[in-house]
Amino acid sequence: MIPLPDDPGRGALGSAGKLGGEEKSMKAGFDATVLRQIESELRTIKAEYQGKVPEESIDLLADESIQRLADSRVPQFVPLFVGRFTRQRLRELVAAGGSSES
Repeated sequence: MIPLPDDPGRGALGSAGKLGGEEKSMKAGFDATVLRQIESELRTIKAEYQGKVPEESIDLLADESIQRLADSRVPQFVPLFVGRFTRQRLRELVAAGGSSES
């Protein structure tokens, strides 16, 4: 598994898959439908990267994507872009980790 530095208070989802803490990062002005779609996208990503990257690391990367999109004028596309940006960062992370382990 490829870990990222721990930063407890920044994860997008709590350990049970629900919005964690004060929900400040996920709320970012998005309505309930968009939040559910983001959660669904993150569940899919976590399944794709299970055993390769810790869920907490995925949450951190997703949270960064969510923050970048917080002021989006078209919030309906936020889940799509959160997924795209998070997967891109994960691919880079796995590739970098894979090449250094050789």
